[in-house]
Amino acid sequence: MMKFLVDFSNVNLVFDQALEIRRKVFCEEQNYPLEEEIDEYDELSFHVVGFYNDKPVSCARIVKKDDEWYLGRIAVLKEFRGKGLGLELVNYLVDFTTNKLKAEEIYLNAQETAIALYEKVGFKIISKPFYEGKIKHFKMVR
Repeated sequence: MMKFLVDFSNVNLVFDQALEIRRKVFCEEQNYPLEEEIDEYDELSFHVVGFYNDKPVSCARIVKKDDEWYLGRIAVLKEFRGKGLGLELVNYLVDFTTNKLKAEEIYLNAQETAIALYEKVGFKIISKPFYEGKIKHFKMVR
């Protein structure tokens, strides 16, 4: 079972740990430019890091855009995938966003390879495919 830390904005240890995971997953694995990975929403977000055996292995951010709560930058380090940690992280994010932030609906832009994971937690596709970088995404809601 993972432990989670949450902090707001982009000037704290949680953000630094999350950014390192994002850099490894999105920039190194998926060739997404670091200068695009960091954006104006980072300072307006709750950043979440999941720890497995006291090691930071997963991350996400929660941000409100135009009165809609979005989950984003959801990542698990490659060597820790396939252990259910992504599902545990998404369940935590939904619980936090629903109970602490009082969100009635939660949105995310899912990479095609992660759709089945999000569907397990009740998300449904509400858009045609679109591309962020060179990766196909779908907007989903729960």
